[in-house]
Amino acid sequence: MAIDARKPASNADVRRLKILDAAARQFDEVGYHNTSMNAIAAASGIRKPTLYHYFTSKTEILLGVHDVLIDHMLEMHQEVADSSDLTPSQKIYEIIRDILSLQITHRGYVKAYVENTGELTTEMRRDVNRRRRRYQDLLRQVLQSGIDGGQFRETNAELTAIAIFGMVNWGYQWYGRGDYLPLETVATHFHDLVMSGLSPR
Repeated sequence: MAIDARKPASNADVRRLKILDAAARQFDEVGYHNTSMNAIAAASGIRKPTLYHYFTSKTEILLGVHDVLIDHMLEMHQEVADSSDLTPSQKIYEIIRDILSLQITHRGYVKAYVENTGELTTEMRRDVNRRRRRYQDLLRQVLQSGIDGGQFRETNAELTAIAIFGMVNWGYQWYGRGDYLPLETVATHFHDLVMSGLSPR
């Protein structure tokens, strides 16, 4: 499911998502700090006063970019975590693959999510970090289920989840721009590395 297939409830939601898409592209191409509200308005095909009708500041736009990505990842990975048809190993592969796929299709969203959280206000960060934790807990729970079921060796599920996210999340810096290996090739390689460390000894 693509981020832009979230079934917005109104024309205003459609316009807001269009603005967020344009802003995310600008953040990817020139960086958050080098992106102005004028540039976002121009990239969105609207006038600056219209932009301020939907978002009062660039920080609010950045929060919207975070919200869209986190909402999507929560929905996507909750479905994976809840699946009774997948083993814990298969669930980890699907999570890795999905994160990598977003680095191809929504690089600007991922870049802002990884690099620019510190630009949000304290209150915004508190809410974003709470929802990030929910998202991270999904992978931790998958790992713990594999440990409890004997598919994985005894290890710290929390630290293992952090290690997996650390390996995959920063892939946008080299993956998804220009020539790159097929998605399944990269996902399989990363998955194999993880499984070699989790296999019972």
